[in-house]
Amino acid sequence: SIPLPIYYTVNVKGPQHFPQFRSSIEVDGEKYTCLNTFSSKKEVEQDAAKIALKSIFVKIKNCISTKTTDGVFCNSILNEFAGKMKIEKPKYDTVKIEGLIPAFFSSLVFNGVKYTGPHGVNKKEAEQLAARTVILSIIANLGEGMKLLEIAKSKAKLFLEVHENICASDFPLQPITGNNHPPKY
Repeated sequence: SIPLPIYYTVNVKGPQHFPQFRSSIEVDGEKYTCLNTFSSKKEVEQDAAKIALKSIFVKIKNCISTKTTDGVFCNSILNEFAGKMKIEKPKYDTVKIEGLIPAFFSSLVFNGVKYTGPHGVNKKEAEQLAARTVILSIIANLGEGMKLLEIAKSKAKLFLEVHENICASDFPLQPITGNNHPPKY
């Protein structure tokens, strides 16, 4: 949901019969420049696009791994990804380890691979952390990772909008009384 990229390509050196081009690309307000020169505009623009894609991928991955996948939406992201990729939804196996402070560990099987997440303070958190482990693993694969990033980015946007609306509210919550009279406390 961002505008198409804009390419800025120039002939930086070379005679007219053997030009050398350099290109920059502007995507979503950020500019990325190809450091190499090429003899065709197509090659240099593809190189600039590759640089932009890698940078955007890293930027989104860092955003997702620090904000979105703190546990809030990991199960939801993984389930939606499974549906889009026509993969069976994950099956969780969660155990509680007794101790001074009980800990929960969750593992899951996703697309035939078993993943185990770090411990959580309750079953739900342990399952979210296991799902987060899968998400971060999938993000490492550029092809599938981009599809997963789209899902995670939409969830992050939803989360931020809801959070901002709740925090920005100037109106305190009022009990519902069922009549037109103010409630008695």
